[in-house]
Amino acid sequence: MANLNELFQLIDSLDRTEKRYIITQGHRKSETGVTKLFRMISNKNTDRKMIRKDFEKLFTSVSFDMAKNQLFKKILKALKSYNNPENVETQLLELILDIKILFRKNLFSLCYKLIEKAKMKAIQHEKNLYLLLILQLELSFRNLQNFSNMIEKMLIKLQDQCNNALKQIQSLINHHNLYDVLYYKYLYSGMSLQVNLMADLNFLAISEMSLMSNPKYDNFESRSLHLQFQSVYCMLNKDFKHGVRLFYELDKLYAQNQNRWVDTPIHYVNFLKDTLQTLFQINKINEFDYFLKKLQEVKPDHNSTRYLIDLIRFEFEYYRLILSNNKEQISQNLKSISHISNLHLIYFSYHDFIKFCFLKSIHFYLCSDYKTALKLTHNALYEDKPLQSEIITYSLFIFRFVLLFELKKFDILESELCNFQKVSKKLGCKFQTVLISLNKMKDLSKCILDKQLFKNLNEFKEEIQPVYISKTESEFFQYFDLTKWIDSQISKSNSYRML
Repeated sequence: MANLNELFQLIDSLDRTEKRYIITQGHRKSETGVTKLFRMISNKNTDRKMIRKDFEKLFTSVSFDMAKNQLFKKILKALKSYNNPENVETQLLELILDIKILFRKNLFSLCYKLIEKAKMKAIQHEKNLYLLLILQLELSFRNLQNFSNMIEKMLIKLQDQCNNALKQIQSLINHHNLYDVLYYKYLYSGMSLQVNLMADLNFLAISEMSLMSNPKYDNFESRSLHLQFQSVYCMLNKDFKHGVRLFYELDKLYAQNQNRWVDTPIHYVNFLKDTLQTLFQINKINEFDYFLKKLQEVKPDHNSTRYLIDLIRFEFEYYRLILSNNKEQISQNLKSISHISNLHLIYFSYHDFIKFCFLKSIHFYLCSDYKTALKLTHNALYEDKPLQSEIITYSLFIFRFVLLFELKKFDILESELCNFQKVSKKLGCKFQTVLISLNKMKDLSKCILDKQLFKNLNEFKEEIQPVYISKTESEFFQYFDLTKWIDSQISKSNSYRML
C-alpha cells in the first residue's frame, strides 16, 4: 500500500466537506483507531514526524502500519461514493455492478431492463468502451440462460452491436496513436523541418484523413481529435493563421457538446491551456482574451481543477503583462492567486508547482524585492518538493544563479554552482544549456574588470545560440530567455524581457 508521505499527500488534498464525509463513515468500533489517525493527520498542529509514536501511545494494541493502510483504503472508498455523483462513467460503472447483482439474485426481468437503460446511457454519451462491456455482459447472461425467449435475429443484432462498438474503440485508439506521434514530433522535432520529418508528417496526415473518411467513425471524440491533429500539423508547417482558426473551431465543438465533458472539465481546461501556450509561442498574445474568458467560465468539478484554472489564468496574464512591463498590473495579477497557499500546492503537478514558484519569484524580481525572490527559488528547489529532472527545474536553477550574479553574491553563487553540479549529476542532467551555463556562470563570477566580463558574456552568447536549434533545449528559453539576459548585461539595459 501507500507509504506515510503518500497518505499525508492524499489527506492534504481533501477539502473540508470531504473530510467531514470521511469521518462520518467511521462509526464501527474496529475503525476507532483508523478514524483517530485521520483526525491526527488532519490536525494542523500535529507534528507529523512524531505521528507514529503518538499513535502507538494512544493505541498500544493496534498496529500503526495496519491502521495506515486501512485509512488509505477507507479514504479511497469514501471518495468513490462522494465524488462525481453526476459523472457518466461512474454512473455506468454502478449500473454494471447493479446488473451483475440482479442476475446473481435471479431477478432476470429487472436485470435486462437495467441493461437496456445502461445501453441507452452509453450510446447517448458515446461511451463505447462501457457499451461494449454492457453488451458482452448481456451476451454472457443470454448464453447462461440458453438464449431463452430470444430469436436468432436478436442474437445476431446483439453481436453486430458488439462488433460496431469494438470497431469504434479500435478507430479511436488508432486515432489517438496518430495524434500522439504527431504531438511528440511537435514537441521534440526542433525549430526547422527536415525532409525526412516532412515525409513522416505527410504519412501521418494521410493516415489520419483515411480514418476520418469512414462515415461510421463520427463522434465528438473523433471530431475533436481531428481538429487537434490538424492544428498541430499546421503549427509544424508554420501555417499559424490556419492553426489559430482551428483552435476557435475546436472551442466551438466543445461548446456544442458540453454534455460530453461537463462532468470532467479537466479535458477542456487542458485544451485551453495548450491553446494559450501555443499562442504565446507563436506570439499571438492578442488572441489571449477569448480563451482566458472561456477558462473563467469553466465550472470546476474539484479543488484541483479550480486551482489549476487559477494558475493557468495567472500564468498567461503574467506573460502578457511582462511583455508590456506594467509593474502595477503585474502586482494586481499576483493578488489574483493570493488565495493559493502552500497547502493548495498539493493539487499541482510537479511541473505546475515549479512554474507557480517561478512566476512568483519573477514578480518579486521585477518589483526589486530580490530577497523574497531568492527565498522563493530556494524553497522551491531545496525544501518544498523532491526535485525531478525537468527542463523547468533547471530553468529555475539558472534564474537563481542570475539573481545571485546580479546581486553580486559571488560567494553564495560559487557554493550554489558546486551544489548544483551534484544535483544535476544525481538527476542525470544531459541538457547542453545547463552544462554550458554552469561553466560560464563560474567564469562570470570571477570577472573583476568590465572588459573581461564583456568578453565572457559574448562567448556565453555564442555558445548558447546554436543550442536553440534543438526544440528540447529551446524550451529553456520559454521560461527564462538566457540570451536576452546576456544582451541586457552587455548593453546594461533593463532585463525584464528575459522573463
